[in-house]
Amino acid sequence: KFSHTLRVALVDAGMTQQQLADAVGVSRETVNAHVTGRTEPNVTQLTKYAEALGVRFVVAPATGLEPVTYRSSHSGDAA
Repeated sequence: KFSHTLRVALVDAGMTQQQLADAVGVSRETVNAHVTGRTEPNVTQLTKYAEALGVRFVVAPATGLEPVTYRSSHSGDAA
């Protein structure tokens, strides 16, 4: 699920939910809803999350639901 991927990316980036919220211009409650899986981010939020966390989210074509994270420093190689 995206919520798990977002939690892992937050931990890897060493960011809190509040720091991510501040970086992307949403409330901590919005980030929490995405981290806990209550809601999914829209495309704009997803893009901002990726930029703030230094990752790329790619939707897996097989399910259409589960994103895969790639570290931006790996030139497209899976992390």
